[in-house]
Amino acid sequence: MNALSVITLVLGALILGWHLVLGLVPKKAGVGLTGFPRNIWAGRILAAVAVVWVAFLVWQADIAWLERYRLLICVLSPVAYVLVIMFVDELLAVRALGGLFLLFPALILDAAFGNSAPSRLVMTVVAYGLVIMGMILVWSPYMFRKMTAPWAGNPRACRIVGAAGSVLGLGMVLLGWFGYQ
Repeated sequence: MNALSVITLVLGALILGWHLVLGLVPKKAGVGLTGFPRNIWAGRILAAVAVVWVAFLVWQADIAWLERYRLLICVLSPVAYVLVIMFVDELLAVRALGGLFLLFPALILDAAFGNSAPSRLVMTVVAYGLVIMGMILVWSPYMFRKMTAPWAGNPRACRIVGAAGSVLGLGMVLLGWFGYQ
């Protein structure tokens, strides 16, 4: 199983799992979606993951002038995290989710670059879709509420979104399982 298969399986399983929750318990999922942008702990946890991920990427980067600052990265990452949770606490959960949406496509594109299957283009499109969504959520976190409000409060619409997303997630799982061997 290659890297693109694993990434597609993981992303498909995450999409499938989340949309199954939307479809099976729409009222609770709608309440969770409504409260997510201002959820302090979700924001802090997602921001911590994003800061650690960025620090790891900078640490691994093969940039000549950065070599002498590697130790500084270890010191500044926790400082950056504290500054983020202190000064960017407004809608931090959505901003951090957008940041993760900006980081994850690098894994997808790296894995797709080394794969010769024509279906790798599906994951390339998914990666660029995540980048666009990440830019929207980081730049305008209030758009999360505008995107989810029409269906999050309506159990029937939430079930429809859950069913559509479950089909997408299942398709990605099948693509990861059978498409990239």
